[in-house]
Amino acid sequence: MSTAMPTTNLKDQGDQYLPLSPPLARICWFLSALLLWLFLSSCFDSVVVFNYSTVREPADLKTTTFRITEVRDRTPNFKVRFGDGETTWLSFPDQLGGDPKGGLKMPQITDDAGRQLKGCMATAKIRAVLSSFGRVNQVWDLDCPQAHIHYGPEAAASQITQHPKFDLAFNLLMATFLLCGAYLTGMVAHALGKKR
Repeated sequence: MSTAMPTTNLKDQGDQYLPLSPPLARICWFLSALLLWLFLSSCFDSVVVFNYSTVREPADLKTTTFRITEVRDRTPNFKVRFGDGETTWLSFPDQLGGDPKGGLKMPQITDDAGRQLKGCMATAKIRAVLSSFGRVNQVWDLDCPQAHIHYGPEAAASQITQHPKFDLAFNLLMATFLLCGAYLTGMVAHALGKKR
């Protein structure tokens, strides 16, 4: 007399999640949302930079005076103190998106110029630019009489006015890769979230 062995109900087993699928699905959804946000912010910043790079000197510049307390060749470039004691960071116009290595390098700020500008009372024309990371204060004209240094709009904005069309096309191409990554990560998250 044979005893029937219990059989596994394949249908019940198919309704179960694979081990760790729900947590992995949530991580993938988060990565997909992050990549999508990076795609949108990259597109926005690219268009903003392109619009500014085609203007020799923006009409909405505000003239102000401050003391430069710190100078760096990577953005943000200048830590300044205004007459009322307020301090902030200013930058020459750049690509807005930032650089994970610590800012975009501005070759117009040499080591010698950095030493001379530190402590200088300067007059500048600045504008507040809206980017995906908030407002960024950009210097489009900087004059430091005591150091005999003057950066006009051509020198100050040289990093965004050299190849504006190429920069726009390159940044939008990179943004396309981010969009593809967001889509693929979302597909993986959807697959992991399904019951097996």
